[in-house]
Amino acid sequence: VPDERVLAHCRDLVEATDLPLSADLEKGFGDSPEEVAETIRLAAATGLAGGSIEDHTGRGDDPIFDFDLAVERARLPGAG
Repeated sequence: VPDERVLAHCRDLVEATDLPLSADLEKGFGDSPEEVAETIRLAAATGLAGGSIEDHTGRGDDPIFDFDLAVERARLPGAG
């Protein structure tokens, strides 16, 4: 499902309840830490309270991101 569609659906859910919502954001709609950070920024703009980012690459020949890259993908920009 394209990221725009997922985020639009998240916004609809947030607007339908007063409960804090978290979303499964797959692998962050990209491989790079910058793409994941942008996904988190966009998800927060929908009103989501949180989201999960997977460490699965989606590639059968190399299924898990390298540990250091996985850490960078999960680190908040500016968090050090």
